[in-house]
Amino acid sequence: MTRLIAAQYYWDGMTNDIRTHVRTCSVCQLVKPPKGPIYGELGQLPPAVLPYELVSLDTISGFAKYGNSQTFLHVVVDHATRYAWAFPSRSTSILTYTQVIKKVMQFGSPKRLLTDRAPAFTSPKFRRFLIRHNIGQLLTTSNNPQANGLSERLNATITGKLKLLRLQQPKTAWTKLLPQVLQAYNHTPHSVTWFPPSYLLLGSFLLQLSEHVQNYPKIDDARELAYQRTHERHLRDKARFDQTHRASDFEVGDLVLAKTYHHPDTGKLAPFFSGPYEILEIISPQIVRINRSNRPLSIRAHRKSRTNVLAGSHTRTRRQLPAFCSKTSPGGATAGEKWCAYVVDDEESEVVRMRSGIFYQNSVVLMKKKAEVDAYREILNKMKVKDQHEIKKGETQMNLDRSKRELARFKEREDLTPELRHQKEELEVMIIETELKMRQEIRAMETLEFELALLKNEKDSNLLAI
Repeated sequence: MTRLIAAQYYWDGMTNDIRTHVRTCSVCQLVKPPKGPIYGELGQLPPAVLPYELVSLDTISGFAKYGNSQTFLHVVVDHATRYAWAFPSRSTSILTYTQVIKKVMQFGSPKRLLTDRAPAFTSPKFRRFLIRHNIGQLLTTSNNPQANGLSERLNATITGKLKLLRLQQPKTAWTKLLPQVLQAYNHTPHSVTWFPPSYLLLGSFLLQLSEHVQNYPKIDDARELAYQRTHERHLRDKARFDQTHRASDFEVGDLVLAKTYHHPDTGKLAPFFSGPYEILEIISPQIVRINRSNRPLSIRAHRKSRTNVLAGSHTRTRRQLPAFCSKTSPGGATAGEKWCAYVVDDEESEVVRMRSGIFYQNSVVLMKKKAEVDAYREILNKMKVKDQHEIKKGETQMNLDRSKRELARFKEREDLTPELRHQKEELEVMIIETELKMRQEIRAMETLEFELALLKNEKDSNLLAI
């Protein structure tokens, strides 16, 4: 845009003004994806050193076509040991999830449970169940599976192993293959902790293993080593993740845009962001609360969003540009020629078009001469009046054509009653009046065209005199 405008216009600070004008375009900010590092560096879940300090629960769907009517797989993983439980099911109801937790409690009672924001997990009944069993609840932010990355990675591992076994045993139901997958996972040394999850959870081996595996350190030392290795792995992942992200510097009251999540039924022309929304609370460097309701407005609930799906919203501030911005001669201009830029009222900036060689966009009018301001406004008003006359002319022509067609139908009839003859006479009078009004509109338009031509000539002559 700078090259387009600089070909005919110039003023001091033109590049910065154009860059600011483009950057603060409200529509462009919603449609164009952000460039550069994304807001929000990698965070960390509460530390889990001992078993059952933090347990995650997630659901995998899409198993309906593989030899069993159970379509869901509820996966539970212990963060300290990486030990996994998996339970096939036909539903995702509150009762189903409570039964899953009760089965896990047969091994040990979890202190905290991490889930997404599915309706069953946020229901009062499920929360009361957790309170009765002294289990704290942690919820990820909306549309943010990365917040529970351990569960998501485990889901991919279990699904991949089931695919392999299913190809080898195509006639076997997937629910019968699941125990083999869990046994192989829980008794294999993990790539992060270097210990089998079953050993870190139970402190012993359920299977007969080789001698070098049996020489693992004591269970307390093994759990401490597993925690240290997990923390070191997190620091490496954070260093790599933060290379493409930046720390969020949002404050309460800032306006931000929220990323729009695209589902399979989302159209190609859907905007990339929605908003702007106001930040109501800074919960953490990665999570803020914005005034975007995630429930009906009557509930007045506000949504938590992580900062890596937010973008700053740039707003325009109206300011009066100087009358004569520069006396410098830009390319193609006469030496010493004055250039200026003006900000006009919103009522006068409702039209966005190119007319008379003047660039007219949004609320900023860039003009080559100060003398053009008044002349252009008068020309624009005349054009508006001319447009109104064109509309009236079209309406009058339509009424005239309709009246003539009705009169032609009256003339075709031979047996006209006195009432019909009276209607015919009134119609003839109406046609005469409409034709007279049509001539008046044509004369008014011709007069306006003549006045517009005089105004344009007068404007050009005034510019030459400057």
